[in-house]
Amino acid sequence: MKGGGAAGGSAAGMYGFFNANLVSGFSLLAELVGLKNEIKKADLIFTAEVKIDQQSINGKLTGEVARLGKKYKVPVIGIGGSVEVPFESFIKHGFLDLLSILTKGMSLEYSKQNTSELIKNARSNLFSSFVNKLKKVK
Repeated sequence: MKGGGAAGGSAAGMYGFFNANLVSGFSLLAELVGLKNEIKKADLIFTAEVKIDQQSINGKLTGEVARLGKKYKVPVIGIGGSVEVPFESFIKHGFLDLLSILTKGMSLEYSKQNTSELIKNARSNLFSSFVNKLKKVK
């Protein structure tokens, strides 16, 4: 059953034992908080995830936010602990840019101990890159 593995399989269990309906968690929460209206009002969106990969653009929050950003012509930047390459499929799904806070050769342990500094460094790189890309878009 599509979506039955969500939340460790509890979705399938709820469906099987209680005849529950399966709905997208993102869609449900997006409707509850009025996400589409918030995105329409935004000038820029940042979305983050521990690892941005192909799953991100197949139903996870970051990919769905990027999709809505694209729909409403609002630039979306994804920030991840790590980001899968190549970026082309992410760009097609609505991301303007992607940024990893990790650099090549960095250990997971080092990144955990220095997260704050890594985010600050990534922020500087991000804004430089963003300004250049935004000039091309506008």
